[in-house]
Amino acid sequence: MKAIPLLVSARDYSYFCATRTLMRKGAPCSGPAPVKCLLCAGDYYGAPKGWITAVGVALSRPLLVRKMSGLHSISAYVDDVTRRFLLGSASPGENGLVELLIRARSVLVLSAAFGVLLYVILRTQTLHPWNPRNLEPLEPWNPWNP
Repeated sequence: MKAIPLLVSARDYSYFCATRTLMRKGAPCSGPAPVKCLLCAGDYYGAPKGWITAVGVALSRPLLVRKMSGLHSISAYVDDVTRRFLLGSASPGENGLVELLIRARSVLVLSAAFGVLLYVILRTQTLHPWNPRNLEPLEPWNPWNP
């Protein structure tokens, strides 16, 4: 069975921080630790919900690291912090990452091309997508005479 590549998109710290902020009592957190995370999440969400959240984040981390093929982050700082606390400064499969990014780019280009084609087709129809009941007759769209 072929493994499906998993590209993780880091937009916050939720892969290793139960509160997603990496802040503890108003100051930057030094990183995940079991007791510290339980207390912090308990303060943030309330005792039972915070504890369950902290345990869930801690238990899902090894599975995520094992399954991920690449990491895409919203900024260089988030990338650095995520690699440090999630991967332990290790980088996910380097060869697989390049191949995965090339595939992701081609899928994105195909999706954009399909979206443009669909938009043009719908705009040229008399049944306008923003007027689904055709309440007012619309003339076909002419790009030279908007």
